[in-house]
Amino acid sequence: MERDEHNVLETLSQDEPTTTSDNSGPTEKPSGLGGVMIGIGEQVYSILLLSFFFLEVFATGFTPYIGKALNFVLLSWMYAYYCFEYKWNLSEVALDRRLDFFESNWAFLAGFGSPCVLAIFFFSPLVSYGVMAILFPLDGNLVSRPLRISRTIARQ
Repeated sequence: MERDEHNVLETLSQDEPTTTSDNSGPTEKPSGLGGVMIGIGEQVYSILLLSFFFLEVFATGFTPYIGKALNFVLLSWMYAYYCFEYKWNLSEVALDRRLDFFESNWAFLAGFGSPCVLAIFFFSPLVSYGVMAILFPLDGNLVSRPLRISRTIARQ
């Protein structure tokens, strides 16, 4: 019995987001006025989505007992989404694909944004803003060239 195992480690192209779902092809937007209107609609929806999410983060801070823990996780997701959003806007990734990535990789995003949130929770406001000013661009650099590690393919 011979087993052929391949470990695939490849960098993603600029037009392909880092998703694990099956819709990995680039999305086609209509050209002209239709494409502009779709782009504007996606930006408005994104702004509204993030605004309401920020209100949820703010409200959970006042919840007794579990409020701080929920606030930590939600802020981690928010900072991670902000880091990835720069690359996604540059690569013109559709909003539905961004949200699919967010929903399928929520644990990764919670860990990715947590260093920024740790600064907020453990330091004074002045120091935490300084640490955030250093950490946020570093997280952005990590996002700029993500790698996809696929599962080991075993053939028998």
